[in-house]
Amino acid sequence: MGMTNASMYRFEGLFPEQFLYQNPKQTVSGPGVVFIPQDFGRFLPTHIKKKQPPPPVTTREQLMLISAFFGFSKSKLGEIFGVSRQSIYNWFDNSEVAVEHYEKIKRLADIAFEVDPQPSQQIFHVYANTMMDGYDKSLFDYLRDNDFDRDKVVKLSKTVYEISRERWKRIDAMPKAHE
Repeated sequence: MGMTNASMYRFEGLFPEQFLYQNPKQTVSGPGVVFIPQDFGRFLPTHIKKKQPPPPVTTREQLMLISAFFGFSKSKLGEIFGVSRQSIYNWFDNSEVAVEHYEKIKRLADIAFEVDPQPSQQIFHVYANTMMDGYDKSLFDYLRDNDFDRDKVVKLSKTVYEISRERWKRIDAMPKAHE
């Protein structure tokens, strides 16, 4: 019966946003607790839905997203862009970026944002450097090319990111040594 009341509120849009998103993985209903399925947001009016973060705008924001998503060191980023590690540090400090490098930064940031706008885990470096089934190069090798096939890189990035997330979950679930 509690769900009947919840359904009524759901369609009227009366749940406060904080309540809807405070515990989206809750799976048990009990006294005073209402079960809210993870896909509940699709029933909400547009003004209540959880908003996606805005895409990165500055070169620094884009580089931070690339770094957070792909998990590459500044040296590896330098290899991808064909510049020194010091240039990457300078770009992070808002130095001028050549047009051809800026275009590639934008393309990589767009890919990372498309796969996961707020990456919770980095791509595991082993997977980024491993050639996956169905591909002729590793993700890292694709990214080193200036004219890479965007659709292929997006698809490979999604695959590698999901594999990496599963590995991070297994690592997090491992028993921790007592301190």
